[in-house]
Amino acid sequence: MREFNISFLETNRERRSAVAEIVSCLLFSCPNDMESAIKTVVTTFLNSSSGKENLNGSGFQKLVKKKLGGLMQDADRASAVKEMQQGLDVNNDGKVSFQEYLTLIGYLANSLSESKTGTSANAS
Repeated sequence: MREFNISFLETNRERRSAVAEIVSCLLFSCPNDMESAIKTVVTTFLNSSSGKENLNGSGFQKLVKKKLGGLMQDADRASAVKEMQQGLDVNNDGKVSFQEYLTLIGYLANSLSESKTGTSANAS
């Protein structure tokens, strides 16, 4: 069960807000870490694409720079991000679809796993 500590909150307003969150979690079941991660992946794409099916070039640039810069080298170099976008753009429409975006997320997750375990996914 999730534990909540609200003693650090300084104002009554902050306490009321925290209590409302606790009640909400108790009534509606708080999502676990995996559910939250999946929701974040989806909402990040939808927010970056303004609810559209695809990310245009500038939307992809912003998403990579703002949301993935801590995991990726050269995320702040427009030319590197453009090259990455072209590599993901399987159908060559100049946009990144949700499926193409998931390819990037999968690659990043695999790279992170390899760095944490010190192994390569290709190793037998």
